[in-house]
Formats: sequence, C-alpha cells, structure tokens
Amino acid sequence: MRLQVIKHAIGVAVFLVLSASLSGQLAKSYRFRTGNGLQDTQVSAREGTITILYSIPEVILTQVSYGTEDYYRLSVAGHSGSVNSGKPEMPVFSRIITIPKGSGYSIRISDVVTTRLRPGSKGLKGKLYPAQESRSKNPRQDRSKLVVDEATYKRKDFVAL
Repeated sequence: MRLQVIKHAIGVAVFLVLSASLSGQLAKSYRFRTGNGLQDTQVSAREGTITILYSIPEVILTQVSYGTEDYYRLSVAGHSGSVNSGKPEMPVFSRIITIPKGSGYSIRISDVVTTRLRPGSKGLKGKLYPAQESRSKNPRQDRSKLVVDEATYKRKDFVAL
C-alpha cells in the first residue's frame, strides 16, 4: 500500500514538472530597434493643413509553429494586426481624423525611411504569419486549419526565409 502511494506521488510530481516545463516554454523572438528608440506620433494643424509625424521605436518578430510549418509574427506597440484572412499579417496604425464638412483634402506621404528586416539573421525561420479571422466574426471556422492565401505566398516578390 505504501509503495503504491509513493508511486502515485512520484507520478503526480513528474506530471506537474513536465506540464510546467511544456507550458512555460518561451517563443523565440527578436526586437529590431529603429530610429532613436522613442515611439513618437505628433499631430498638428494650421492653415488648413494637418501634419502627422510618426515613428516606430521597434518591431518585434516572434517565431510561431503551426503543425509542421514555421512562421513569424510581426508586431509593433500600439498597432493592430491586418485583417485580410490568409494574407500576411501586418501591423496597422490607424487614427480617426475629422475633416470639416465641405472641405477638400489630399494626402501626401513623405520622408519615409525604410529598414529591411532579416529575421533569418536572428535565428527566426519560416514565413510571415497569415492573418486569421477572429472567432467572434466566424464561429464556425475550423480552428485546427490555418487559412493561407497560397497565391500570395507563392508570388515571386514575396520573400520567405
């Protein structure tokens, strides 16, 4: 009887240690720092012009495995993910700007600084994670299957690692 209690206690201890170690695994991620490291969004208005100055301090890439496929997710603080299901998920910055009724407007994007990120150089592998519909939008969607827009991922100008 005592031997059985000891075996049971050892079995429970092994189970707890294994489940804690499996659930406690951290995803591989890397922070790419950009610019001066300060997130900055400034909005100013004068003489019928609205100017938005915007910079991103860092981009975070996180390794994600889904079945046998490897992906990485791109995230930026204060941004939401794009929602085109199956297409690469990208961070989206959005703000509502009120334009007075009857006013004309034009949009000009200038002074864009581009930095090419190379996730493979930091040990991350795979493709950019595809955006997925949220459960609240489509509760009947099979969550065991990842929706991937194969045409997008097979294009010559799409770069996978």
